[in-house]
Amino acid sequence: MIKYLCIIFIIADAIYSFNQFYTTPLDGDLAGGIVPAEEVKLILEDPFGIKVIFEKKLNPNPNKFFAHYTFYKYFNFTPFIFQKFTTAINSIYLSCALIKLIAQLGFIFMLSLFIGENKLKLFNNDHLLIICLVTPLLQSYGYNGFMGIIDKSSTYLFFYGIPLLLYLVFVYLFLSLKNKKHKTPSILTYTRYILLAILTIILPFSGPLIPPIILISSFLLFIKQFTINQPFKIYKSLINNKLQAIYLLTICLLSFYSIYLGTYNTQNVIEHLPLTERYSHLLNGIPLLFFQKLGFPILFIVLTLNYLILRKLDTKSYKTMLCFYKYTLLFIAIYLFLLPLGGYRSYRPHIIRFDTALPITVLLLFIYGKSTYVIFNQLKQHKKKYLILIFTILFIYTNADRSALNENNCERTALNYIVNSDDEIVYLPFDCSVLEWKPITDPQKSKLNSELLYLWNITADKKLYYTD
Repeated sequence: MIKYLCIIFIIADAIYSFNQFYTTPLDGDLAGGIVPAEEVKLILEDPFGIKVIFEKKLNPNPNKFFAHYTFYKYFNFTPFIFQKFTTAINSIYLSCALIKLIAQLGFIFMLSLFIGENKLKLFNNDHLLIICLVTPLLQSYGYNGFMGIIDKSSTYLFFYGIPLLLYLVFVYLFLSLKNKKHKTPSILTYTRYILLAILTIILPFSGPLIPPIILISSFLLFIKQFTINQPFKIYKSLINNKLQAIYLLTICLLSFYSIYLGTYNTQNVIEHLPLTERYSHLLNGIPLLFFQKLGFPILFIVLTLNYLILRKLDTKSYKTMLCFYKYTLLFIAIYLFLLPLGGYRSYRPHIIRFDTALPITVLLLFIYGKSTYVIFNQLKQHKKKYLILIFTILFIYTNADRSALNENNCERTALNYIVNSDDEIVYLPFDCSVLEWKPITDPQKSKLNSELLYLWNITADKKLYYTD
């Protein structure tokens, strides 16, 4: 019975999430990456920033080629598939909803694999339980602006959420590599090697957070091994697992190069702010992000309670979870310390925001899911009380993640108004933005958006538009 209830909950949440994604307004950076804008063309023509390095030219996002490329390709392909059976306007919202749902399900699935240590079958009770534990905490609305993993902006999803999801895939595949001299490699093994090789190359050039995440994670992996083994044993381990050593060394070197390439970002010059001021902004931003709404405080309370319960149980699992807690805190400390070095952006005045805090959020969800799962399997006394507490918390998150499912009604109406207008420059009598972060009052500023609407077959001609 519990199994079927879990399946119903998971399916219902996926359907509701898709509807939330489908009714979310379009963001203001779509046109620049899809038409694309001239500065994006420079990135697409120079994947690894060779021209940037040799010609010493500043470019926007010179080290994020694969994020730009996948974003550009996806929205120049997927909408036209949907247009075979629906309207052009619907096809855009469907394309946005589809990629967000894929990303959300991907995070849930990867977290469930790490929490269950890959010992779970897809539809067994334990796996379904883990998915039910994690799913409500992936907020589409509700606490999304504080602990959101799936960005409301489709553009930002390709630069933050999707690269991090791919990094989780890389970590999973990397940890699954073992020295098996006695076994003949299978097709599945070779597929794993190929996927790891591909991810090793694309990840350092896929998003602003990935290179530092790779380097911090690799550093902590070395520290962990160093505290367990003597230095010569680490060397011996790497020799015995040459593939792991090659992948790790390569992705770290490429990450260092990517960070260096990022110093040629024009935004670092345009929006320069002294480092001391950036740290001051960060210190002001941390409490605003983590304590302004209930999302994170509830999670912190559960993590603390789980730690105390595990400590009381004092089993082997406690020592393992203590290690997870310790290295998670260490990762967060290093990550927050390095975050201001990435530069200042006026749209992110406190340096830290839900998107730059994404690796912290994912790590905390893993610790929450892992510790709760361990306690559920080992707790004997007061187990019912604990389950009631967890279900109450899951209900709070589920209830918080609500939306009216009409958030893009005004934008849809405005798009239809543009389509049906005979004017070359269309005045919009609506109080909402259209493919922008705020309403456009100068029609010339809608030029790139008009090209995008024409590209997507929404308009038969390129039409500028504006509002008051």
